[in-house]
Amino acid sequence: MQGISVKTIAPKVRFLDAEVGLGQEGAAKVITKWPQVLRYGLKNSLAPTVRYLAEVLGLGKEGAAKVITKYPRVLSYCVDESFTPTLG
Repeated sequence: MQGISVKTIAPKVRFLDAEVGLGQEGAAKVITKWPQVLRYGLKNSLAPTVRYLAEVLGLGKEGAAKVITKYPRVLSYCVDESFTPTLG
């Protein structure tokens, strides 16, 4: 992918691995299924979406990880624009 460097990829892989709880293999699967995930901002996009899935929707860390593994594109959804208006 053009415009992406190891410097910007590494924190996102660590986030998917450790904080989301996917492990290295799970993080690799998510990135393979949907490589665009590497283009999204960690603090402004990925982390808030994971937090919303886990805490607001009540899926917990494991539930959020399952959703992300099956539907990685969910990480592109903006909490304020996609989830909140739909789910209230």
